[in-house]
Amino acid sequence: MHNNRNWSLLLTFSCATLLSACALSSKVPVNTIYQSQQCAIGDSQLIFLDSPGQIQDFLASTDGHQLSSKALGKKVEGKDGGSQPDQTFTYPAEGRAIAVAWGERPNGGYRLELEAQEADIVEDTLSLPVKFLAPEAGKVTTQQLTSPCIVIAVDSKDGYERVQAGELISWTPGNEY
Repeated sequence: MHNNRNWSLLLTFSCATLLSACALSSKVPVNTIYQSQQCAIGDSQLIFLDSPGQIQDFLASTDGHQLSSKALGKKVEGKDGGSQPDQTFTYPAEGRAIAVAWGERPNGGYRLELEAQEADIVEDTLSLPVKFLAPEAGKVTTQQLTSPCIVIAVDSKDGYERVQAGELISWTPGNEY
Protein backbone atom coordinates (compact mmCIF):
# COMPACT_ATOMS: atom_id res chain seq x y z
CA MET A 1 0.00 0.00 0.00
CA HIS A 2 2.82 2.36 0.89
CA ASN A 3 4.51 1.61 -2.47
CA ASN A 4 1.34 2.51 -4.41
CA ARG A 5 1.13 5.86 -2.62
CA ASN A 6 4.76 6.66 -3.54
CA TRP A 7 4.10 5.80 -7.19
CA SER A 8 0.95 7.91 -7.13
CA LEU A 9 2.84 10.89 -5.70
CA LEU A 10 5.65 10.44 -8.22
CA LEU A 11 3.17 10.26 -11.11
CA THR A 12 1.32 13.36 -9.88
CA PHE A 13 4.58 15.30 -9.48
CA SER A 14 5.79 14.20 -12.95
CA CYS A 15 2.54 15.26 -14.61
CA ALA A 16 2.57 18.63 -12.83
CA THR A 17 6.19 19.21 -13.88
CA LEU A 18 5.40 18.30 -17.48
CA LEU A 19 2.37 20.58 -17.58
CA SER A 20 4.28 23.51 -16.09
CA ALA A 21 7.09 23.02 -18.63
CA CYS A 22 4.53 23.08 -21.45
CA ALA A 23 3.00 26.26 -20.05
CA LEU A 24 6.41 27.96 -20.17
CA SER A 25 7.00 27.02 -23.80
CA SER A 26 5.21 28.17 -26.96
CA LYS A 27 5.78 28.78 -30.65
CA VAL A 28 5.38 31.91 -32.78
CA PRO A 29 5.31 32.12 -36.61
CA VAL A 30 8.37 33.71 -38.27
CA ASN A 31 9.38 34.37 -41.87
CA THR A 32 12.20 35.96 -43.83
CA ILE A 33 11.67 39.57 -44.86
CA TYR A 34 15.14 40.13 -46.31
CA GLN A 35 18.57 38.54 -46.42
CA SER A 36 21.89 39.56 -47.90
CA GLN A 37 25.57 38.66 -47.83
CA GLN A 38 26.49 42.34 -47.62
CA CYS A 39 24.70 44.42 -44.99
CA ALA A 40 27.55 46.78 -44.03
CA ILE A 41 27.28 45.90 -40.32
CA GLY A 42 30.68 45.31 -38.74
CA ASP A 43 29.65 43.59 -35.49
CA SER A 44 27.51 40.52 -34.82
CA GLN A 45 24.27 41.75 -33.27
CA LEU A 46 20.49 41.66 -33.13
CA ILE A 47 18.70 44.81 -34.30
CA PHE A 48 15.04 45.38 -33.40
CA LEU A 49 12.97 46.97 -36.16
CA ASP A 50 9.65 47.83 -34.54
CA SER A 51 7.97 49.64 -37.43
CA PRO A 52 7.79 49.50 -41.22
CA GLY A 53 9.77 52.77 -41.28
CA GLN A 54 12.63 51.20 -39.31
CA ILE A 55 12.73 48.27 -41.75
CA GLN A 56 12.72 50.71 -44.64
CA ASP A 57 15.63 52.64 -43.11
CA PHE A 58 17.54 49.41 -42.46
CA LEU A 59 17.04 48.23 -46.06
CA ALA A 60 18.08 51.64 -47.38
CA SER A 61 21.28 51.49 -45.29
CA THR A 62 22.23 48.17 -46.92
CA ASP A 63 21.33 49.30 -50.46
CA GLY A 64 24.38 49.53 -52.68
CA HIS A 65 26.27 47.01 -50.51
CA GLN A 66 24.44 43.92 -51.73
CA LEU A 67 25.90 40.87 -53.42
CA SER A 68 22.57 39.06 -53.31
CA SER A 69 19.26 39.68 -51.59
CA LYS A 70 15.94 37.96 -51.06
CA ALA A 71 12.70 39.53 -49.86
CA LEU A 72 9.02 38.70 -49.81
CA GLY A 73 5.73 40.61 -49.75
CA LYS A 74 4.95 44.15 -50.92
CA LYS A 75 7.12 46.89 -52.41
CA VAL A 76 9.04 49.25 -50.10
CA GLU A 77 8.98 52.90 -51.09
CA GLY A 78 12.36 54.63 -51.00
CA LYS A 79 13.02 57.81 -48.97
CA ASP A 80 12.95 59.92 -52.15
CA GLY A 81 9.57 58.49 -53.18
CA GLY A 82 11.18 56.07 -55.63
CA SER A 83 10.91 52.35 -55.22
CA GLN A 84 13.60 49.81 -54.56
CA PRO A 85 12.44 47.02 -56.92
CA ASP A 86 14.25 44.04 -55.35
CA GLN A 87 13.45 45.03 -51.76
CA THR A 88 9.93 44.10 -50.68
CA PHE A 89 8.47 42.93 -47.38
CA THR A 90 5.34 42.22 -45.39
CA TYR A 91 5.46 43.70 -41.90
CA PRO A 92 3.86 41.58 -39.15
CA ALA A 93 0.63 43.26 -37.95
CA GLU A 94 1.07 42.43 -34.25
CA GLY A 95 4.78 41.71 -34.12
CA ARG A 96 8.18 43.05 -34.94
CA ALA A 97 11.06 42.43 -37.25
CA ILE A 98 14.51 41.46 -36.01
CA ALA A 99 17.69 41.80 -38.05
CA VAL A 100 20.35 39.19 -37.26
CA ALA A 101 23.75 40.49 -38.37
CA TRP A 102 26.77 38.16 -38.39
CA GLY A 103 29.29 40.99 -38.54
CA GLU A 104 32.26 41.25 -40.85
CA ARG A 105 33.43 37.97 -42.42
CA PRO A 106 36.79 37.50 -44.21
CA ASN A 107 35.36 36.42 -47.59
CA GLY A 108 32.25 35.33 -49.50
CA GLY A 109 30.23 32.21 -48.82
CA TYR A 110 28.99 33.19 -45.36
CA ARG A 111 25.22 33.46 -45.06
CA LEU A 112 22.29 33.26 -42.67
CA GLU A 113 19.14 31.22 -43.32
CA LEU A 114 15.86 30.72 -41.51
CA GLU A 115 15.59 26.99 -40.68
CA ALA A 116 11.91 26.85 -39.72
CA GLN A 117 8.68 28.84 -39.97
CA GLU A 118 8.21 28.88 -36.19
CA ALA A 119 10.38 30.15 -33.36
CA ASP A 120 10.31 28.74 -29.82
CA ILE A 121 9.56 30.87 -26.79
CA VAL A 122 10.89 29.15 -23.68
CA GLU A 123 10.38 31.00 -20.42
CA ASP A 124 11.30 34.59 -21.39
CA THR A 125 13.50 33.89 -24.46
CA LEU A 126 12.51 33.83 -28.12
CA SER A 127 14.90 31.48 -29.99
CA LEU A 128 15.05 32.37 -33.67
CA PRO A 129 15.72 29.34 -35.91
CA VAL A 130 18.64 30.94 -37.77
CA LYS A 131 21.35 28.81 -39.33
CA PHE A 132 24.82 30.43 -39.54
CA LEU A 133 26.46 28.94 -42.66
CA ALA A 134 30.17 29.21 -43.49
CA PRO A 135 31.69 28.37 -46.88
CA GLU A 136 32.63 24.75 -47.47
CA ALA A 137 36.28 23.93 -46.84
CA GLY A 138 38.28 24.17 -50.06
CA LYS A 139 35.49 25.94 -51.94
CA VAL A 140 36.48 28.96 -54.04
CA THR A 141 34.91 32.14 -52.62
CA THR A 142 35.10 35.84 -53.36
CA GLN A 143 38.06 37.49 -51.70
CA GLN A 144 36.05 40.37 -50.34
CA LEU A 145 34.90 41.22 -46.83
CA THR A 146 31.23 40.42 -46.37
CA SER A 147 28.70 41.10 -43.60
CA PRO A 148 25.72 38.76 -43.89
CA CYS A 149 22.37 39.52 -42.31
CA ILE A 150 18.79 38.32 -42.32
CA VAL A 151 15.66 40.25 -41.28
CA ILE A 152 12.97 38.07 -39.73
CA ALA A 153 9.32 38.95 -39.17
CA VAL A 154 8.07 37.67 -35.79
CA ASP A 155 4.27 37.57 -35.46
CA SER A 156 4.26 38.63 -31.79
CA LYS A 157 5.95 41.07 -29.41
CA ASP A 158 4.46 39.29 -26.39
CA GLY A 159 5.69 36.39 -24.29
CA TYR A 160 9.43 37.10 -24.36
CA GLU A 161 11.93 39.61 -22.99
CA ARG A 162 15.08 38.27 -24.67
CA VAL A 163 15.86 37.11 -28.19
CA GLN A 164 18.48 34.53 -29.16
CA ALA A 165 19.86 33.60 -32.58
CA GLY A 166 22.80 31.21 -32.36
CA GLU A 167 25.29 32.72 -29.90
CA LEU A 168 23.67 36.18 -30.09
CA ILE A 169 21.37 37.11 -27.20
CA SER A 170 19.77 40.49 -26.57
CA TRP A 171 17.11 42.02 -24.35
CA THR A 172 14.10 43.36 -26.24
CA PRO A 173 13.63 47.17 -26.22
CA GLY A 174 12.28 48.29 -22.85
CA ASN A 175 13.56 45.15 -21.07
CA GLU A 176 17.27 46.00 -20.88
CA TYR A 177 18.83 45.36 -17.48
